[in-house]
Amino acid sequence: MDGRDEPGRDGRENMPDQVLIYSRFPKAMMVRIGQRFDLMDAAGKPPREVFTADQLSGIRAMITAGGTPLGAAMMDTLPSLRAIVCYGTGYDGVDLAAAAQRGIAVGHSPAANASAVADLAVTLMLAVTRRLLPADEYVRSGNWSAAKPSPLMSPRPGNPGRRVGVYGMGEIGRKIASRVAAFETEVAYFSRSRHEVPYQYLPSLEALAEWCSVLMVAVRAGADTHHAVNAGILQNSARTAMSSTSHAVRSSISKPWSQPSPTRPSPALVSMCSRKSRMPLR
Repeated sequence: MDGRDEPGRDGRENMPDQVLIYSRFPKAMMVRIGQRFDLMDAAGKPPREVFTADQLSGIRAMITAGGTPLGAAMMDTLPSLRAIVCYGTGYDGVDLAAAAQRGIAVGHSPAANASAVADLAVTLMLAVTRRLLPADEYVRSGNWSAAKPSPLMSPRPGNPGRRVGVYGMGEIGRKIASRVAAFETEVAYFSRSRHEVPYQYLPSLEALAEWCSVLMVAVRAGADTHHAVNAGILQNSARTAMSSTSHAVRSSISKPWSQPSPTRPSPALVSMCSRKSRMPLR
């Protein structure tokens, strides 16, 4: 077998291809990639501050975080660059037009973290609806020994029968819906288009917020979702709180909502931060 037949080899003296690590990553994340390629780690610094122009001249591929700014000027310092690989989901930091003009392919892993994000979204829902953090504090503080029950420890309704609304029925939204359905909840959703899923579709985000007692936000950030969850949406959801505790759990990729008025009722907000993405809103 010659060098051309081996993945990650360029055929020159059987040496591995060099790959530039553009963003700062934990070294443990790069171990498997380093077994096949010669990694040049810039550790989040401008590559020209770490490597010489001659060292960078032969780089044909780089690995970056999707949110790290990567424009035309940086691409021009890598004349042989042909592939930009965004680790995980999203590529909003990459100047796609500049990459296309230079014949550089851009790739990422859509839905790579969908299951993990859905798991954490449901974890947040359970933490809020079952008051897990106040309960943990009650036990750790030793207040339970005073025989004075905390008002935060009053009996809470379970999840069977709870109405959970999912805003966005992409990969993350589908996985959230399937997980919360396992808790015997009622699930409905709103998204830009209807899908063949076993959940009720509601015609607007306003209708979804008014229907549900838990609102899961599972859309990517963009002009079409900017402040989509605004004070009006939260007030609709708060009306549901008149008969049941209302919550909004965010599993989206930036801030698709605006802050509600502090003088008006709103549901509890639980925020889980994640990286921006340009995955299409489904």
